[in-house]
Order: sequence, then structure tokens, then C-alpha cells
Amino acid sequence: MRCILILILLVAIGTSCRRNTSWSGRIISKTVTPPSISLNVHIGDVNIITIDGKRFERVRGIKQFYLSVPGTNAIVFVVDEKDYSVTYHYFNMDTDEDIAIHSKSSMFGHSIGGKHIEDFTSKNENGKILLSNIDSAAQSVTAGLEKLHIVKSLYQLDLKNRIVSRKTVYLDKDDKVIQERTQ
Repeated sequence: MRCILILILLVAIGTSCRRNTSWSGRIISKTVTPPSISLNVHIGDVNIITIDGKRFERVRGIKQFYLSVPGTNAIVFVVDEKDYSVTYHYFNMDTDEDIAIHSKSSMFGHSIGGKHIEDFTSKNENGKILLSNIDSAAQSVTAGLEKLHIVKSLYQLDLKNRIVSRKTVYLDKDDKVIQERTQ
């Protein structure tokens, strides 16, 4: 019992914390290793983003955890919820307004800040935020998808109604559509 307490104390003291500050110091992105990681192999590092003092945990991504939205002074990021759902956050840097939009699932956000960018964001003429995730090494053994090469997951955030629409496009090596699904 004593050994476990000492181990927990040592891990707590040595908790790693890597920090990356940007956007004039208003946004702090960091990854923290919880002390309990030594007791449970299913616990991993926790990505945290703090914007003007507002803290968000379990944020997806690799480094900065957010993408700027072109044509705005806003950022988008995704939080994994404890029930395995996600919440998209549109954070307006001018007003400090956080618009949270809940969704059952999403492929978007895992590669934010990484070397191999698969996540992109834009804004359309209707003011809706478009998010896309591209998997360019997709494979499938499912009937009808044997020639699958690329999966494009497209998400549209309606900030006024706080809803998400989703479309998934399956393409072959020649960029020909094999199948489309809208949710």
C-alpha cells in the first residue's frame, strides 16, 4: 500500500505538461498526463485548451487543438464527451462567445495541429461553418466499396440553430463517387 502511495506521489510530481501558447497569449494549448495513468492503462494524456480563462478538456488534436475559421476572427475545436459523443465549439475571439453544438459522433478534429492535415474549415455564403475530414488511405471489404480509396466526411454547423448536418462521400482512386450518405 505504501509503495502505491509513493508511486502516485512520484507520478503526480512528475506529471508532464507540454505547453504551446498562441493568438497573442489568449489561447493556451497543453497536454497533461494525469497522475492516475499509472493505475489505469486505459487513461491517456488529456488535451486542454484555455481561451481567455475558459477551460475545455478532452480536446481533439495533436498540438494547438483548434483551427481558425477563414474570413472570421473565430476558431473551431472539438471536445470528446464522456458518453463518447462530441461537442463542436465555435469560439468568437472578438466577443468571447462560445457556441457549442452537440453531435453523436464525428471524424473531424483528430489531425488538428498534426503533420498530415486531414481536417479543414471554411465558412460559406450563408454564414454556416463547413468542416471536412479527408481520409486518403481508406480501405474496405464491404460489398460495393471494394475500390474505396478516399472518404470525405463533410459537416455543416448551423450556428443559429445549433445543429450539424453531415455528408460522407466514398471515392475510388480516380476520385469517382462510389457512394454518398447524408445524415
